Amino acid sequence: MTAQDERIERGGESSERLNVLHIGGMALYFAFVLLLCVSGEFGKMTDSFDLLIRFLLLGIVVATMLALLCFSYLKGTTMAYSRVGLDRWALVSGSILSIGLWCPSFIDSAGGLAVAAAFVALGSVLLMLVWAYSIMASSLRVRVLSSALATIGGTALYLGIILLPSGVSFALAASVPLLSGVAAHRYWRRAKKRQPVAASVRLKGIIDVRLLAFTAVFGCLFSLIGHALLKLSGNPGPDIMPGAIGAAAFLVVQVMLALSMRTKISPRVAYRTAPLLVAGGFFLLPFADRGILALDMALAFSGFGSYVVYYWIVLGNIASRYRIVPEIVFTLGLAMLPVGALVGELMILGLDGMALEGSMYSTSIALTSLSLLILAFWQASDGAVFASETKEMGGQYVVASDTLITDAISRTDAMANAFKLSPREHDILHRIMMGRDVPAICEELVLSKNTVQTHVKHIYQKTGVSKRQHLIALADELVRKNT
Repeated sequence: MTAQDERIERGGESSERLNVLHIGGMALYFAFVLLLCVSGEFGKMTDSFDLLIRFLLLGIVVATMLALLCFSYLKGTTMAYSRVGLDRWALVSGSILSIGLWCPSFIDSAGGLAVAAAFVALGSVLLMLVWAYSIMASSLRVRVLSSALATIGGTALYLGIILLPSGVSFALAASVPLLSGVAAHRYWRRAKKRQPVAASVRLKGIIDVRLLAFTAVFGCLFSLIGHALLKLSGNPGPDIMPGAIGAAAFLVVQVMLALSMRTKISPRVAYRTAPLLVAGGFFLLPFADRGILALDMALAFSGFGSYVVYYWIVLGNIASRYRIVPEIVFTLGLAMLPVGALVGELMILGLDGMALEGSMYSTSIALTSLSLLILAFWQASDGAVFASETKEMGGQYVVASDTLITDAISRTDAMANAFKLSPREHDILHRIMMGRDVPAICEELVLSKNTVQTHVKHIYQKTGVSKRQHLIALADELVRKNT
Protein backbone atom coordinates (compact mmCIF):
# COMPACT_ATOMS: atom_id res chain seq x y z
CA MET A 1 0.00 0.00 0.00
CA THR A 2 1.35 3.43 -0.94
CA ALA A 3 1.74 6.33 1.49
CA GLN A 4 -1.19 8.05 -0.20
CA ASP A 5 -3.39 4.96 0.24
CA GLU A 6 -2.47 4.82 3.93
CA ARG A 7 -3.43 8.47 4.42
CA ILE A 8 -6.77 7.89 2.70
CA GLU A 9 -7.48 4.77 4.76
CA ARG A 10 -6.95 6.81 7.93
CA GLY A 11 -9.56 9.34 6.92
CA GLY A 12 -8.80 11.19 3.72
CA GLU A 13 -5.74 13.01 2.43
CA SER A 14 -7.33 16.47 2.39
CA SER A 15 -8.46 16.27 6.04
CA GLU A 16 -5.42 14.59 7.62
CA ARG A 17 -4.32 17.53 9.75
CA LEU A 18 -6.31 19.11 12.55
CA ASN A 19 -7.04 22.81 11.97
CA VAL A 20 -6.32 25.28 14.79
CA LEU A 21 -8.97 27.74 13.59
CA HIS A 22 -11.52 24.93 13.44
CA ILE A 23 -10.82 23.69 16.97
CA GLY A 24 -10.42 27.16 18.46
CA GLY A 25 -13.57 28.56 16.85
CA MET A 26 -15.70 25.64 17.98
CA ALA A 27 -14.16 25.92 21.47
CA LEU A 28 -15.28 29.56 21.61
CA TYR A 29 -18.80 28.57 20.56
CA PHE A 30 -18.96 25.78 23.15
CA ALA A 31 -17.75 28.19 25.85
CA PHE A 32 -20.56 30.57 24.86
CA VAL A 33 -23.15 27.79 25.18
CA LEU A 34 -21.88 26.96 28.67
CA LEU A 35 -21.91 30.63 29.68
CA LEU A 36 -25.49 30.99 28.44
CA CYS A 37 -26.88 27.79 29.98
CA VAL A 38 -25.06 27.25 33.27
CA SER A 39 -23.60 30.55 34.48
CA GLY A 40 -24.87 33.87 35.73
CA GLU A 41 -22.97 35.99 33.20
CA PHE A 42 -26.15 36.78 31.28
CA GLY A 43 -28.37 36.83 34.34
CA LYS A 44 -31.02 39.23 33.05
CA MET A 45 -31.72 36.92 30.16
CA THR A 46 -31.35 33.53 31.83
CA ASP A 47 -32.36 34.22 35.44
CA SER A 48 -33.55 30.88 36.76
CA PHE A 49 -36.65 32.46 38.25
CA ASP A 50 -37.67 34.57 35.22
CA LEU A 51 -40.13 32.08 33.74
CA LEU A 52 -41.27 34.25 30.82
CA ILE A 53 -37.76 34.94 29.49
CA ARG A 54 -36.77 31.28 29.90
CA PHE A 55 -39.75 30.10 27.89
CA LEU A 56 -39.28 32.88 25.35
CA LEU A 57 -35.61 32.04 24.73
CA LEU A 58 -36.25 28.30 24.39
CA GLY A 59 -39.31 28.92 22.22
CA ILE A 60 -37.44 31.23 19.83
CA VAL A 61 -34.58 28.74 19.52
CA VAL A 62 -37.02 25.95 18.60
CA ALA A 63 -38.96 28.22 16.22
CA THR A 64 -35.75 29.38 14.49
CA MET A 65 -34.55 25.81 14.03
CA LEU A 66 -37.88 24.64 12.65
CA ALA A 67 -38.13 27.66 10.34
CA LEU A 68 -34.68 26.95 8.88
CA LEU A 69 -35.52 23.27 8.60
CA CYS A 70 -38.75 23.96 6.69
CA PHE A 71 -37.17 26.62 4.48
CA SER A 72 -34.27 24.35 3.48
CA TYR A 73 -36.55 21.36 2.95
CA LEU A 74 -39.19 23.18 0.89
CA LYS A 75 -36.96 25.60 -1.02
CA GLY A 76 -33.77 23.58 -1.25
CA THR A 77 -31.80 26.73 -0.34
CA THR A 78 -28.89 26.48 2.09
CA MET A 79 -26.44 28.83 3.81
CA ALA A 80 -23.46 27.33 1.99
CA TYR A 81 -24.84 28.09 -1.47
CA SER A 82 -26.54 31.41 -0.82
CA ARG A 83 -25.01 34.63 -2.12
CA VAL A 84 -23.83 35.46 1.38
CA GLY A 85 -21.64 32.34 1.75
CA LEU A 86 -20.53 30.58 4.90
CA ASP A 87 -17.64 32.98 5.58
CA ARG A 88 -19.99 35.99 5.69
CA TRP A 89 -22.70 34.06 7.55
CA ALA A 90 -20.09 33.45 10.26
CA LEU A 91 -19.54 37.17 10.80
CA VAL A 92 -23.28 37.95 10.63
CA SER A 93 -24.22 35.29 13.18
CA GLY A 94 -21.39 36.17 15.59
CA SER A 95 -22.33 39.87 15.43
CA ILE A 96 -26.05 39.15 16.00
CA LEU A 97 -25.17 37.07 19.05
CA SER A 98 -22.91 39.67 20.63
CA ILE A 99 -25.48 42.43 20.04
CA GLY A 100 -28.16 40.31 21.68
CA LEU A 101 -25.96 39.65 24.69
CA TRP A 102 -25.11 43.36 25.18
CA CYS A 103 -28.72 44.57 24.72
CA PRO A 104 -29.95 43.93 28.31
CA SER A 105 -27.13 46.16 29.61
CA PHE A 106 -28.65 49.16 27.81
CA ILE A 107 -32.36 48.30 27.51
CA ASP A 108 -33.76 47.21 30.86
CA SER A 109 -37.36 46.47 29.88
CA ALA A 110 -39.49 43.47 28.97
CA GLY A 111 -39.46 44.48 25.31
CA GLY A 112 -35.70 44.91 25.31
CA LEU A 113 -35.20 41.48 26.87
CA ALA A 114 -37.52 39.95 24.27
CA VAL A 115 -35.52 41.53 21.43
CA ALA A 116 -32.27 40.38 23.05
CA ALA A 117 -33.64 36.83 23.39
CA ALA A 118 -34.60 36.84 19.69
CA PHE A 119 -31.12 38.02 18.66
CA VAL A 120 -29.41 35.44 20.85
CA ALA A 121 -31.62 32.59 19.61
CA LEU A 122 -31.18 33.51 15.94
CA GLY A 123 -27.43 34.08 16.23
CA SER A 124 -26.91 30.86 18.19
CA VAL A 125 -28.64 28.73 15.57
CA LEU A 126 -26.90 30.39 12.60
CA LEU A 127 -23.42 30.15 14.13
CA MET A 128 -24.09 26.54 15.09
CA LEU A 129 -24.89 25.77 11.43
CA VAL A 130 -21.72 27.47 10.22
CA TRP A 131 -19.67 25.13 12.40
CA ALA A 132 -21.92 22.21 11.48
CA TYR A 133 -20.86 22.61 7.85
CA SER A 134 -17.22 22.34 8.92
CA ILE A 135 -17.96 19.14 10.84
CA MET A 136 -19.79 17.72 7.83
CA ALA A 137 -16.84 18.52 5.52
CA SER A 138 -14.29 16.82 7.80
CA SER A 139 -13.08 13.24 7.71
CA LEU A 140 -14.13 10.92 10.51
CA ARG A 141 -10.81 11.29 12.33
CA VAL A 142 -10.88 15.10 12.21
CA ARG A 143 -14.56 15.21 13.13
CA VAL A 144 -14.11 13.16 16.29
CA LEU A 145 -10.83 14.66 17.49
CA SER A 146 -11.75 18.28 16.66
CA SER A 147 -15.03 17.96 18.56
CA ALA A 148 -13.31 16.42 21.59
CA LEU A 149 -10.52 19.00 21.67
CA ALA A 150 -12.93 21.90 21.12
CA THR A 151 -15.01 20.69 24.05
CA ILE A 152 -11.95 20.61 26.30
CA GLY A 153 -10.83 24.06 25.17
CA GLY A 154 -14.31 25.54 25.52
CA THR A 155 -14.73 24.18 29.04
CA ALA A 156 -11.34 25.53 30.11
CA LEU A 157 -12.23 28.94 28.65
CA TYR A 158 -15.58 28.89 30.47
CA LEU A 159 -13.82 28.22 33.78
CA GLY A 160 -11.37 31.02 33.14
CA ILE A 161 -14.11 33.55 32.36
CA ILE A 162 -16.46 32.85 35.27
CA LEU A 163 -13.66 33.16 37.82
CA LEU A 164 -12.82 36.71 36.71
CA PRO A 165 -14.38 39.86 38.28
CA SER A 166 -17.98 40.34 37.16
CA GLY A 167 -17.50 43.33 34.84
CA VAL A 168 -14.51 41.81 33.05
CA SER A 169 -16.13 38.37 32.82
CA PHE A 170 -19.31 39.78 31.26
CA ALA A 171 -17.38 41.76 28.66
CA LEU A 172 -15.34 38.70 27.70
CA ALA A 173 -18.40 36.42 27.70
CA ALA A 174 -20.35 38.77 25.41
CA SER A 175 -17.37 38.92 23.02
CA VAL A 176 -16.86 35.15 22.80
CA PRO A 177 -19.48 34.49 20.07
CA LEU A 178 -18.12 37.33 17.93
CA LEU A 179 -14.63 35.84 18.21
CA SER A 180 -16.07 32.45 17.24
CA GLY A 181 -17.69 34.06 14.20
CA VAL A 182 -14.39 35.68 13.20
CA ALA A 183 -12.61 32.32 13.51
CA ALA A 184 -15.31 30.66 11.36
CA HIS A 185 -15.00 33.46 8.80
CA ARG A 186 -11.25 32.93 8.46
CA TYR A 187 -11.67 29.15 8.39
CA TRP A 188 -14.14 29.24 5.51
CA ARG A 189 -12.18 31.88 3.62
CA ARG A 190 -9.22 29.48 3.63
CA ALA A 191 -11.26 26.31 3.07
CA LYS A 192 -13.56 27.32 0.20
CA LYS A 193 -12.18 24.57 -2.03
CA ARG A 194 -13.15 22.01 0.61
CA GLN A 195 -16.73 23.24 0.98
CA PRO A 196 -19.06 20.22 1.18
CA VAL A 197 -21.20 19.18 -1.77
CA ALA A 198 -24.47 18.65 0.08
CA ALA A 199 -26.99 18.08 -2.67
CA SER A 200 -29.83 16.49 -0.74
CA VAL A 201 -32.53 17.96 1.47
CA ARG A 202 -34.01 14.57 2.27
CA LEU A 203 -35.81 14.56 5.63
CA LYS A 204 -37.67 11.31 6.20
CA GLY A 205 -35.77 8.44 7.79
CA ILE A 206 -32.43 10.22 8.20
CA ILE A 207 -32.29 10.18 12.03
CA ASP A 208 -33.82 7.33 13.96
CA VAL A 209 -36.87 8.42 15.97
CA ARG A 210 -35.60 6.70 19.11
CA LEU A 211 -32.39 8.72 19.03
CA LEU A 212 -34.43 11.93 18.69
CA ALA A 213 -36.59 10.88 21.65
CA PHE A 214 -33.50 10.00 23.72
CA THR A 215 -32.11 13.48 23.03
CA ALA A 216 -35.39 15.15 24.03
CA VAL A 217 -35.27 13.21 27.32
CA PHE A 218 -31.77 14.57 27.99
CA GLY A 219 -33.04 18.12 27.39
CA CYS A 220 -35.89 17.52 29.81
CA LEU A 221 -33.60 16.07 32.48
CA PHE A 222 -31.24 19.04 32.16
CA SER A 223 -34.07 21.39 33.15
CA LEU A 224 -35.21 19.14 35.99
CA ILE A 225 -31.86 18.72 37.70
CA GLY A 226 -30.97 22.38 37.20
CA HIS A 227 -34.09 23.51 39.07
CA ALA A 228 -33.66 20.84 41.73
CA LEU A 229 -30.07 21.80 42.51
CA LEU A 230 -30.94 25.50 42.69
CA LYS A 231 -33.86 24.90 45.04
CA LEU A 232 -32.01 22.50 47.31
CA SER A 233 -28.99 24.79 47.57
CA GLY A 234 -31.23 27.59 48.82
CA ASN A 235 -29.50 30.05 46.48
CA PRO A 236 -32.03 32.51 44.99
CA GLY A 237 -29.88 33.34 41.97
CA PRO A 238 -27.04 32.14 39.78
CA ASP A 239 -23.99 30.86 41.67
CA ILE A 240 -20.48 30.54 40.27
CA MET A 241 -19.33 27.56 42.31
CA PRO A 242 -21.76 24.84 41.14
CA GLY A 243 -21.05 25.69 37.52
CA ALA A 244 -17.31 25.76 38.18
CA ILE A 245 -17.40 22.38 39.96
CA GLY A 246 -19.49 20.85 37.18
CA ALA A 247 -17.27 22.28 34.45
CA ALA A 248 -14.10 21.06 36.21
CA ALA A 249 -15.53 17.54 36.46
CA PHE A 250 -16.66 17.67 32.84
CA LEU A 251 -13.17 18.80 31.80
CA VAL A 252 -11.63 15.76 33.49
CA VAL A 253 -14.16 13.40 31.87
CA GLN A 254 -13.62 14.96 28.43
CA VAL A 255 -9.85 14.58 28.66
CA MET A 256 -10.34 10.89 29.44
CA LEU A 257 -12.84 10.48 26.59
CA ALA A 258 -10.57 12.35 24.18
CA LEU A 259 -7.69 10.02 25.00
CA SER A 260 -9.97 7.05 24.38
CA MET A 261 -11.37 8.48 21.12
CA ARG A 262 -7.87 9.28 19.91
CA THR A 263 -7.13 5.57 19.59
CA LYS A 264 -10.58 4.22 18.70
CA ILE A 265 -11.76 7.17 16.54
CA SER A 266 -15.31 6.63 17.74
CA PRO A 267 -17.66 8.68 19.92
CA ARG A 268 -19.49 5.60 21.21
CA VAL A 269 -17.55 5.69 24.46
CA ALA A 270 -19.25 9.02 25.22
CA TYR A 271 -22.64 7.47 24.45
CA ARG A 272 -22.05 4.73 27.03
CA THR A 273 -20.73 7.15 29.65
CA ALA A 274 -23.39 9.87 29.52
CA PRO A 275 -26.47 8.00 30.87
CA LEU A 276 -24.46 6.46 33.72
CA LEU A 277 -23.18 9.85 34.90
CA VAL A 278 -26.62 11.48 34.67
CA ALA A 279 -28.26 8.56 36.46
CA GLY A 280 -25.69 8.86 39.26
CA GLY A 281 -26.54 12.54 39.69
CA PHE A 282 -30.27 11.87 40.03
CA PHE A 283 -29.74 8.84 42.28
CA LEU A 284 -27.90 11.00 44.84
CA LEU A 285 -30.40 13.86 44.66
CA PRO A 286 -32.69 12.73 47.54
CA PHE A 287 -29.66 12.45 49.87
CA ALA A 288 -28.26 15.85 48.95
CA ASP A 289 -26.48 18.04 51.46
CA ARG A 290 -23.92 20.73 50.59
CA GLY A 291 -21.23 18.19 49.72
CA ILE A 292 -23.56 15.85 47.83
CA LEU A 293 -24.94 18.78 45.81
CA ALA A 294 -21.47 19.48 44.48
CA LEU A 295 -21.07 15.82 43.50
CA ASP A 296 -24.54 15.88 41.90
CA MET A 297 -23.57 18.88 39.83
CA ALA A 298 -20.31 17.24 38.77
CA LEU A 299 -22.00 14.01 37.67
CA ALA A 300 -24.90 15.71 35.87
CA PHE A 301 -22.72 18.29 34.12
CA SER A 302 -20.32 15.58 32.91
CA GLY A 303 -23.13 13.34 31.72
CA PHE A 304 -25.06 15.99 29.80
CA GLY A 305 -21.90 17.39 28.25
CA SER A 306 -20.68 13.96 27.17
CA TYR A 307 -23.96 13.23 25.43
CA VAL A 308 -23.92 16.56 23.58
CA VAL A 309 -20.39 15.82 22.30
CA TYR A 310 -21.48 12.34 21.16
CA TYR A 311 -24.63 13.70 19.50
CA TRP A 312 -22.77 16.51 17.71
CA ILE A 313 -20.37 13.99 16.14
CA VAL A 314 -23.24 11.66 15.19
CA LEU A 315 -25.11 14.44 13.41
CA GLY A 316 -21.93 15.25 11.51
CA ASN A 317 -21.63 11.57 10.57
CA ILE A 318 -25.17 11.52 9.22
CA ALA A 319 -24.79 14.74 7.23
CA SER A 320 -21.46 13.58 5.80
CA ARG A 321 -22.52 10.06 4.95
CA TYR A 322 -25.75 10.91 3.15
CA ARG A 323 -24.70 14.40 1.95
CA ILE A 324 -27.70 15.95 3.67
CA VAL A 325 -27.45 19.70 4.27
CA PRO A 326 -26.81 20.63 7.94
CA GLU A 327 -29.91 22.84 7.92
CA ILE A 328 -31.85 19.56 7.81
CA VAL A 329 -29.78 17.26 10.01
CA PHE A 330 -28.54 19.60 12.74
CA THR A 331 -31.69 21.69 13.16
CA LEU A 332 -33.88 18.59 13.36
CA GLY A 333 -31.49 16.80 15.69
CA LEU A 334 -30.52 19.63 18.02
CA ALA A 335 -34.06 21.05 18.21
CA MET A 336 -34.86 18.06 20.42
CA LEU A 337 -32.73 19.52 23.25
CA PRO A 338 -34.72 22.79 23.70
CA VAL A 339 -37.97 20.91 23.04
CA GLY A 340 -37.10 18.57 25.90
CA ALA A 341 -36.05 21.53 28.05
CA LEU A 342 -39.47 23.15 27.49
CA VAL A 343 -41.15 19.93 28.61
CA GLY A 344 -38.92 19.94 31.69
CA GLU A 345 -39.96 23.52 32.50
CA LEU A 346 -43.62 22.47 32.32
CA MET A 347 -42.94 19.51 34.62
CA ILE A 348 -41.27 21.86 37.12
CA LEU A 349 -44.37 24.06 37.05
CA GLY A 350 -46.45 21.00 37.89
CA LEU A 351 -44.21 20.01 40.78
CA ASP A 352 -44.20 23.58 42.10
CA GLY A 353 -47.99 23.53 42.00
CA MET A 354 -47.97 20.48 44.28
CA ALA A 355 -46.11 22.54 46.92
CA LEU A 356 -43.56 19.81 47.64
CA GLU A 357 -40.66 20.74 49.90
CA GLY A 358 -37.33 19.29 50.99
CA SER A 359 -36.79 15.58 50.52
CA MET A 360 -40.23 15.06 48.95
CA TYR A 361 -39.37 17.54 46.19
CA SER A 362 -35.96 16.03 45.44
CA THR A 363 -37.30 12.45 45.65
CA SER A 364 -40.12 13.24 43.22
CA ILE A 365 -37.71 14.72 40.69
CA ALA A 366 -35.24 11.85 41.14
CA LEU A 367 -37.85 9.12 40.65
CA THR A 368 -39.44 10.86 37.66
CA SER A 369 -36.08 11.52 36.01
CA LEU A 370 -34.65 8.05 36.60
CA SER A 371 -37.82 6.49 35.19
CA LEU A 372 -37.55 8.61 32.05
CA LEU A 373 -33.85 7.83 31.68
CA ILE A 374 -34.31 4.08 32.12
CA LEU A 375 -37.17 4.00 29.63
CA ALA A 376 -35.28 6.08 27.07
CA PHE A 377 -32.04 4.10 27.38
CA TRP A 378 -33.93 0.81 27.22
CA GLN A 379 -35.40 1.89 23.89
CA ALA A 380 -32.05 3.13 22.55
CA SER A 381 -29.62 0.66 24.10
CA ASP A 382 -29.31 -1.40 20.91
CA GLY A 383 -27.51 1.39 19.05
CA ALA A 384 -24.56 -0.85 18.21
CA VAL A 385 -26.66 -3.07 15.94
CA PHE A 386 -27.51 -0.19 13.61
CA ALA A 387 -25.53 0.47 10.43
CA SER A 388 -22.03 1.84 10.98
CA GLU A 389 -21.09 5.23 9.60
CA THR A 390 -17.73 3.80 8.57
CA LYS A 391 -15.80 0.64 9.35
CA GLU A 392 -13.91 2.45 12.11
CA MET A 393 -17.09 3.49 13.93
CA GLY A 394 -17.81 -0.09 14.96
CA GLY A 395 -21.61 0.25 15.23
CA GLN A 396 -22.38 3.94 15.53
CA TYR A 397 -25.98 4.77 16.44
CA VAL A 398 -26.83 6.01 12.96
CA VAL A 399 -29.50 4.30 10.92
CA ALA A 400 -29.98 4.73 7.21
CA SER A 401 -33.47 5.00 5.88
CA ASP A 402 -34.69 1.71 4.39
CA THR A 403 -36.08 3.73 1.51
CA LEU A 404 -32.74 5.45 0.95
CA ILE A 405 -30.89 2.12 0.80
CA THR A 406 -33.53 0.49 -1.42
CA ASP A 407 -33.50 3.43 -3.84
CA ALA A 408 -29.71 3.33 -4.10
CA ILE A 409 -29.71 -0.42 -4.81
CA SER A 410 -32.45 -0.10 -7.46
CA ARG A 411 -30.68 2.78 -9.20
CA THR A 412 -27.29 1.04 -9.14
CA ASP A 413 -28.62 -2.27 -10.49
CA ALA A 414 -30.55 -0.54 -13.27
CA MET A 415 -27.49 1.43 -14.37
CA ALA A 416 -25.16 -1.58 -14.13
CA ASN A 417 -27.44 -3.72 -16.31
CA ALA A 418 -28.08 -0.99 -18.87
CA PHE A 419 -24.46 0.12 -19.33
CA LYS A 420 -22.50 -3.08 -18.53
CA LEU A 421 -20.58 -1.66 -15.56
CA SER A 422 -17.71 -3.62 -14.01
CA PRO A 423 -18.02 -4.95 -10.42
CA ARG A 424 -15.78 -2.15 -9.09
CA GLU A 425 -17.75 0.47 -11.03
CA HIS A 426 -20.91 -1.06 -9.54
CA ASP A 427 -19.49 -0.64 -6.00
CA ILE A 428 -18.51 2.97 -6.61
CA LEU A 429 -21.79 3.85 -8.32
CA HIS A 430 -23.73 2.41 -5.38
CA ARG A 431 -21.87 4.72 -3.01
CA ILE A 432 -22.49 7.67 -5.30
CA MET A 433 -26.20 6.87 -5.17
CA MET A 434 -25.95 6.77 -1.35
CA GLY A 435 -24.57 10.32 -1.42
CA ARG A 436 -20.86 9.63 -0.79
CA ASP A 437 -18.22 11.96 -2.18
CA VAL A 438 -14.81 10.81 -3.46
CA PRO A 439 -12.94 10.98 -0.09
CA ALA A 440 -15.71 8.94 1.58
CA ILE A 441 -15.59 6.31 -1.19
CA CYS A 442 -11.80 6.16 -0.84
CA GLU A 443 -12.17 5.57 2.88
CA GLU A 444 -14.83 2.86 2.60
CA LEU A 445 -13.26 0.90 -0.28
CA VAL A 446 -9.62 1.56 0.76
CA LEU A 447 -8.72 2.93 -2.66
CA SER A 448 -6.56 5.85 -3.70
CA LYS A 449 -8.16 9.10 -4.83
CA ASN A 450 -6.83 8.67 -8.39
CA THR A 451 -8.28 5.15 -8.64
CA VAL A 452 -11.75 6.25 -7.55
CA GLN A 453 -11.70 9.29 -9.83
CA THR A 454 -10.71 7.05 -12.77
CA HIS A 455 -13.64 4.71 -12.11
CA VAL A 456 -16.02 7.67 -11.80
CA LYS A 457 -14.74 9.01 -15.13
CA HIS A 458 -15.40 5.63 -16.75
CA ILE A 459 -18.93 5.58 -15.31
CA TYR A 460 -19.60 9.02 -16.79
CA GLN A 461 -18.21 7.93 -20.16
CA LYS A 462 -20.34 4.77 -20.28
CA THR A 463 -23.53 6.55 -19.23
CA GLY A 464 -22.97 9.67 -21.33
CA VAL A 465 -23.41 12.19 -18.50
CA SER A 466 -21.01 14.59 -16.83
CA LYS A 467 -22.61 15.51 -13.50
CA ARG A 468 -23.77 13.57 -10.44
CA GLN A 469 -27.27 15.07 -10.60
CA HIS A 470 -27.64 13.91 -14.22
CA LEU A 471 -26.40 10.45 -13.21
CA ILE A 472 -29.10 10.18 -10.52
CA ALA A 473 -31.76 11.49 -12.90
CA LEU A 474 -30.77 8.91 -15.54
CA ALA A 475 -30.89 6.13 -12.94
CA ASP A 476 -34.36 7.22 -11.80
CA GLU A 477 -35.57 7.18 -15.41
CA LEU A 478 -34.26 3.64 -15.92
CA VAL A 479 -35.90 2.46 -12.69
CA ARG A 480 -39.25 3.92 -13.79
CA LYS A 481 -38.98 2.18 -17.18
CA ASN A 482 -38.11 -1.15 -15.54
CA THR A 483 -41.10 -0.97 -13.20
